[in-house]
Amino acid sequence: MSKMENSEKFTVKLAKDIWNTAIRILGDIKIFKFPFFLVYDPGSYLIKGRQMREIMQKVRPGDILVRGFNNYLDGKLIPGTFSHVALYLGTIKPEDEQFIETEKGRDVFSSGKGMVIHAMMEGVKLDDILDFGRCDHLAILRFPGSMQRNDRYVESEQEHHHCTDNEKAIFSKLVAGESVKLKDVFPVIYQKSLSQLGKEYDSWFDFRDDHEVSCTEFVERCICCLEPYHGIKPTVRKFHFIEKEYLAPDDFVKSPLKLIWTSEVGETKVKD
Repeated sequence: MSKMENSEKFTVKLAKDIWNTAIRILGDIKIFKFPFFLVYDPGSYLIKGRQMREIMQKVRPGDILVRGFNNYLDGKLIPGTFSHVALYLGTIKPEDEQFIETEKGRDVFSSGKGMVIHAMMEGVKLDDILDFGRCDHLAILRFPGSMQRNDRYVESEQEHHHCTDNEKAIFSKLVAGESVKLKDVFPVIYQKSLSQLGKEYDSWFDFRDDHEVSCTEFVERCICCLEPYHGIKPTVRKFHFIEKEYLAPDDFVKSPLKLIWTSEVGETKVKD
């Protein structure tokens, strides 16, 4: 083979390599029309199809889901490993609209399988778990089938004025040392969560205001009847530059709830 032929082959290969590299780079660039800017994102979300199939096989109604993102500014503002928490409801039937208390909630209601309910900037909303799973980190937490008061639980003077009579009855049974079963409690949690649909988002994390809820406040309110077991509640701590009552997504991971599945390699660790 002549030097000219070798040179031509090298030139063609080089051109193909440059072209292929350019196509790969262009395929990872996102264009936003207004305001116009470009974002190079070669990784996209780290949760892929294989993990989502595992999640859909593992998750059960009543599970709590925590998720996180890489390189999103709002995630950097939330202390800890995870930046969001939600409640998995599973199948929602059209007739369950009866549990919704507001017109806005009825406007955003939708039935279907694999439904997640959570509080976002748009307010409390329902999402398909396939949409919710578009993230970089995710873990599934689960209540046991039977629960009793946690030995470390300390009663507080906090008034559970947002709890229904059914929730207070479950709460009182646990405080008294009796056990409750998840299959009996979940319908109460389910109804409570749907009743909050459409509620405005609380960006100031004011846990004393019942009119708006953050993602952690929403889930904490939905499972308030089980507080003597899980002990999840807001505490006064340093939140950036101020001392305030706060509840972080990581607090759910640190609770007695069982870690069922995680996208992390090895056991999920949360930052103290």
